[in-house]
Amino acid sequence: MPYTLNGFGTRYYGRREGGEDGSYITTLWVTALYIPLLPLGSYRVMPVGKGTNWIVHASQSYMTRKVSLCWEQIWHVYMVGLPVLILFGGLIWASEKDDRKRKAFENRFDAVDSTLAAARGEADRLQSGCWNILKSSSQARSSTFKTDLQENCAPATEATETYVKRIEDMQELIEQGLLMSELKEEERATLRASRGIWKIRHHQGEEIKQILGCLTDMTKDCAGKIDPVFATLEKEDKDVCSILASISEKCE
Repeated sequence: MPYTLNGFGTRYYGRREGGEDGSYITTLWVTALYIPLLPLGSYRVMPVGKGTNWIVHASQSYMTRKVSLCWEQIWHVYMVGLPVLILFGGLIWASEKDDRKRKAFENRFDAVDSTLAAARGEADRLQSGCWNILKSSSQARSSTFKTDLQENCAPATEATETYVKRIEDMQELIEQGLLMSELKEEERATLRASRGIWKIRHHQGEEIKQILGCLTDMTKDCAGKIDPVFATLEKEDKDVCSILASISEKCE
């Protein structure tokens, strides 16, 4: 007897050459989501009653007699079912195509994010050495203070420039992602929030580059601008935290 589960299995389709006894010719098909795919054989069937199991699932019982394949019936079923199958297949293909594009973008995003994280870690490491010398009161009275600043801040400047370039790579990728029609709205919303974060981070990177440039060749006028810039960086960090909170991510 035909049996399907969630539309997959076997099922009778078609009804031709009805007899006075209520029998008729039908064809048994292999189905997927109730769509007939492959004819297994034609039968003259006589419905003899319905049964119901314990989950209240009704099923039709038949008396059957195998007959020659009813090609007219098969052709008719294909003519009716083929457009549905093509449409269904097209929807599946389009969905899988979108999934592949989203996955490819996700992989690119992860790769750029990983490179960016490494660049930021290196910049933070080298900057901390520069900041430590700057904050050291004993070093400030030392004759080697300016030399120590230059030796420690110059590598930090190069690392910060690399970090800023990696931010620009991320910004470019985000803009490409926002133009992708395949992305879901929640993914697009996350990208928009990320765009705001990296805009701030890019500005911070440029500000830090100015500070580091100042410390490698310190002058009186230059030194007076350092504290206000640090105050600006602290405020911008709070802005980043607010954006992260809006997308339910932990602030760094």
